[in-house]
Order: sequence, then structure tokens, then C-alpha cells
Amino acid sequence: MSSSKGKMDIHPIRNSQLASTPLHTACIGLGSNADPVANLFAAAQRLASACTVIGLSQVWESPADGCEAPNYLNAAILVETSLPESELVALSKQIEQELGRQRPLPSSAAVTIDIDLLVYDSQVRRSSLWSRAYCAVPAAELLPELQSPETGESLALVASRLAAGTQIILHSRLLDAIELSSATVSHVNREER
Repeated sequence: MSSSKGKMDIHPIRNSQLASTPLHTACIGLGSNADPVANLFAAAQRLASACTVIGLSQVWESPADGCEAPNYLNAAILVETSLPESELVALSKQIEQELGRQRPLPSSAAVTIDIDLLVYDSQVRRSSLWSRAYCAVPAAELLPELQSPETGESLALVASRLAAGTQIILHSRLLDAIELSSATVSHVNREER
């Protein structure tokens, strides 16, 4: 505080740095087959404490991919963040560790939480988004018009095709499992659910 006026002195360089901090949009996939509802809830809450949540998918259940393990629950969360991509990935890995994720795991082991950056600023970061229903179906709820760079198909169309060829079923709405404050969730299109 300035002693002469009793007002807070604001450093102009810091203020301009904050004003120029770009915001990024990211779609993050969440998956778990070990106490999955609790772990999806915990992961989403931790992400919400560092980012602004602008969309949440429903929760989808699917068999473990290529191994004998309990079914997975998967969801996606759409966030806005000032974090650069590398820091968002690091945050995701930190949250996985906090929730007890072990790496590497035997193929049949239960996974407490898997957090994957699927899309960052409209750029696909996981190729499995176009080939795995457990990634595509939840993400398509949030980014239905995202286009495949290879085929030009929308994510909604790809997700529909992948869902028809696998055993993925609607489990619940993530909104029903996760109660986030209205200040944290700036926009969720409930009409689509």
C-alpha cells in the first residue's frame, strides 16, 4: 500500500502480464476402473480448482481395452486455462499421482485414474480420440464439430460409428456425480443431456 494515499500500488508490468496471459481451451479425458465414481469426482474437482470448467460430459462405461480387468468409467471435461500445454499435462500427472495412480501397472490391474489431454486449442493431442469409443464418445458431447484432420469427419460422427462397434453404455451424468459451484462451471449445456 502507498503510505501517502492509502491505496494499493499496482505494478504496471505485472498488470500488463496478467492482461496478456492467453486463455486456452482444453478437453481432458478421465477414466477409472478402481472406485471409478469417487476417482472421477476427485479428478474433476482438482482440475476445476486450477481451471475454469466450461463443460462436462456424461459418464460412459466400457470394457477394459485388451485385458481382463473391471469395466472402466470414462468422461470428459472441457476447461479454459491460462496454463501452457506442458503445465496442464504436468498438472494432470500430478493429480494422477495424488489419487494413487501407479505406473507401470500390470495389464490386468485396476487404474485409480487416467487423465489424458485429448485436445488443446483445437489441436488433437491423443490420436486415440479418433479410434477409441471411450475417448471419442465423451469428448464428442463437448466438441461435436471437431474435425478429423485425416478424413474431415466430425467427432460426433466418428464417436457414433465407434460406439456402434463396441460395448459402451451410458452410466450417468458427470453433473449428477460432481457438484461444482456455479462460479467454477461457467457454462454447461444441460439441454443436450
